[in-house]
Amino acid sequence: MEKASAWMKHNGFQNVYQLNGGIIEYARQVNELGLENKFLGKNFVFDKRLGEKIGHEIISKCHQCGEPSDTHTNCANLACHLLFIQCAKCADKFKGCCCDSCTEISLYQRKNKKNSEKDLTLDARYLKREKDLNYFFKQQ
Repeated sequence: MEKASAWMKHNGFQNVYQLNGGIIEYARQVNELGLENKFLGKNFVFDKRLGEKIGHEIISKCHQCGEPSDTHTNCANLACHLLFIQCAKCADKFKGCCCDSCTEISLYQRKNKKNSEKDLTLDARYLKREKDLNYFFKQQ
């Protein structure tokens, strides 16, 4: 959050504060001292975990079905790799992908072990075209 607070200060916010040690240290102290946790939900982290529970509340929804979920997922289609929130049911249905097109491409990538830069570029072109067409037809 150091970047966020620096941005806020740069853009004129006056009362900007940071937790000493960050939110993870805050959660540790809350648990250790038996204090009331004022943090709602899950903290996003920039590593493989993608999130760490701080509170027990689920304050977000699956981007595909709208059910409560707080699990961040990187789309399994290597050409897409969109970061989004996905529930367990949709993760199973879409095989960890963000849409039907990505599921199809990802299954093809796995089957053919396609992961070269050339292959991903071709997949990305197909995916962009597919998503653009889907968006276009939804607007009609």
